Amino acid sequence: MRASYIRQGSAWQAWAALRDSVLLQINSADLNPLVIVGASPTDSWELATPQLMKYYVRGGPLSHGMHGYVVSTANWDPYPLVNEVEAFTNALANMDAAVAQRIERFTDRGPTAFFTGIKPADVLTPEQLDASPALSEPFWVFMDFWHEIQSLSHSLAPEGNAADVGVADIESLSRLKNSRARQVLDLTLQLLGYDLWNATYWLDVRKAQDAKRSFGQAPTAAWAAFRKLLPWQQDPRTRPQIPYGIVAYTFLKTTPASTFYPGGPLMPATDGQMARDH
Repeated sequence: MRASYIRQGSAWQAWAALRDSVLLQINSADLNPLVIVGASPTDSWELATPQLMKYYVRGGPLSHGMHGYVVSTANWDPYPLVNEVEAFTNALANMDAAVAQRIERFTDRGPTAFFTGIKPADVLTPEQLDASPALSEPFWVFMDFWHEIQSLSHSLAPEGNAADVGVADIESLSRLKNSRARQVLDLTLQLLGYDLWNATYWLDVRKAQDAKRSFGQAPTAAWAAFRKLLPWQQDPRTRPQIPYGIVAYTFLKTTPASTFYPGGPLMPATDGQMARDH
């Protein structure tokens, strides 16, 4: 838990860099040559250099007076973008390493309950234990998600086979990298579903241990909302016959985190965005 905020912050940082790269990419032409209509030598000193002036079109009757530049570029290579996709995937996986370990430690059933200090049976009656959403699945499922995340988060080997008659267009492998990123993102939500299930279980255990105990505003709100779908005390025979991890995963996908933060959480900004804002 001590490492979690650092890894979560790093994932947000990678997400912010990816967001800026996507915004740049979708607002840029990916053609070669690149036609910049309306640009003038006076717009920047680089455009007025002898090298760039070779590509300046002054405009005339056929262009209805429009001027601009026609320059050769490599904008067809989206590598800056897909580089950030891989970085984000890697940051998510490193965050997930802490999530998986967090679940593992809170499901410790050793005789000393080393990580939690108490066992649920220390504060709950047998009837309460039987009626609570017991942690019966994590040992068999959440580690499966974690191992799949590990296998998908490795960087793809660089490749350079020119597909344009041996001239250009070396691969950025954007399809594969984006496919892996989407899978890791969904698996992360499934892993976080087990983390949510585990965390809310222990909130109830701690509350049973000390009825005066209170928790933070956002965790309490999320806890209460989740308990509407997965009650704390319910006859096991009447519980929905669906894995609790899927219940938690569905809750995360359908309930925005901003629901539990007044005004919504602030999204992180990259250095480039802050520089533009100023």
